Amino acid sequence: MTVASVCSQSGCPRRALRNGRCDDHARERDRRKQEAHWRSTGSTLAQRMETWRRFDGMCQGCGEPTRRPDTRDDGEQLRPIREHLAAVADGGTDDDENIALLCHLCADVKTADARRRGLSG
Repeated sequence: MTVASVCSQSGCPRRALRNGRCDDHARERDRRKQEAHWRSTGSTLAQRMETWRRFDGMCQGCGEPTRRPDTRDDGEQLRPIREHLAAVADGGTDDDENIALLCHLCADVKTADARRRGLSG
């Protein structure tokens, strides 16, 4: 017999459903992680939406449609990334010509490839 665990969020008496948290606190943690990711990229929601619209929501790497940046989805595979073609650390600019819309997977591949070549990504 398994004993149901309680949410790890301090003071929450609800049953933990995933990652040691109740559904509400797990969603809140996911939201905070997503916001932290966008803060780390330095792009605003307005910039991400403009880039998404400019490319009609299509990944420039694989051609697959991505979801709107202002919506949430449990899956991250088609999460859009506003990506610099040439990294700013490598002399790239924030100009439109240096920005592409990539899905999460294509962005990871691009970054890994750039690091293999000794660039910032």
